[in-house]
Amino acid sequence: MKKMILAAAVLAAVAAQAKVKLAAPFADGMVLQREMPVRVWGTADAGEKVQVKFADASVAAVADASGRWLAELPPMKACKTGRTLTVNDVQVNDVLVGEVWMCAGQSNADCPIWGKGPRYRDGWGSMMLTSTDRPFVRLVKTPKVISTIACA
Repeated sequence: MKKMILAAAVLAAVAAQAKVKLAAPFADGMVLQREMPVRVWGTADAGEKVQVKFADASVAAVADASGRWLAELPPMKACKTGRTLTVNDVQVNDVLVGEVWMCAGQSNADCPIWGKGPRYRDGWGSMMLTSTDRPFVRLVKTPKVISTIACA
């Protein structure tokens, strides 16, 4: 009986610990913009202290009443070494600091840079992919979202 009570108490303590969550853009293999302040955000339990660490920087934030938090890392120089972004007990691995480019548009913005199909920008995409080593080029593809708001 004592073991069951102890186990229940341990489980309750683990469940009571808040789990910090990072917003969707923060994932393994990401790139942070160089030479600009970098905002890191997410959710946690209201009032929870959040500690963000990356490279030589460490900044703190506190989750507001709705559980949202935001911390800002100082500007950093570009770096080709993948490092770890740590937020409390959450880790994001292989993070670079460099140029971040966002591309958007109609169907032409959906045309991939390289691959094996006929819809590639230069027509030599598969050759470029197999003959070039580009470990510092990172690509993220977001889901297509159709707006229900009419443009005026």
